[in-house]
Amino acid sequence: MIINYMIIIGFFAVAGLLASVAEPDGKIEIETGLRGAVVFEGETQQRYDLAERMAHYNTPGLSLTFIEDGAIAWTAGYGLLEAGGAKAVDTATLFQAGSIAKPVTAFAALRMAEDGLIDLDGDVSTYLERYTLPEGAQTAENPVTLRHLLAHTAGITPGGYAGYVQGETLPSDV
Repeated sequence: MIINYMIIIGFFAVAGLLASVAEPDGKIEIETGLRGAVVFEGETQQRYDLAERMAHYNTPGLSLTFIEDGAIAWTAGYGLLEAGGAKAVDTATLFQAGSIAKPVTAFAALRMAEDGLIDLDGDVSTYLERYTLPEGAQTAENPVTLRHLLAHTAGITPGGYAGYVQGETLPSDV
């Protein structure tokens, strides 16, 4: 069973919703201090409890690691390995790592665009040296762009990702 942990990671960690890694008393703030992504003028900042958010998203368990200055600041496991099970998640629990690189890649692409190094709306093929995009719906008038790739609207891949089965040959980097 693949555990549905990326939803909570996507909802909280990617949106940058932690006020800080730890409170003054040393308690990890992620357990009680998660914040929503958007606060409109006149609204109060909503705070969320990690256990409540896990229940809300039907996430039986997850593992978090925070890296600060290139080193692991802390790591912790929360919840159960699978819904209805008895085995707790700990820092040695292995999870299928699906889309962890996406927020980092998106951040790098946006910074490069901000610095004028890349064009989010230009044909991505102009940046590719050793790879050719598979045929799809792209045309000269409607090329695959970095903006499309970041928004999953490029139309070049099927939806969903089941992960890799142990013992199967892994794909190449390309």
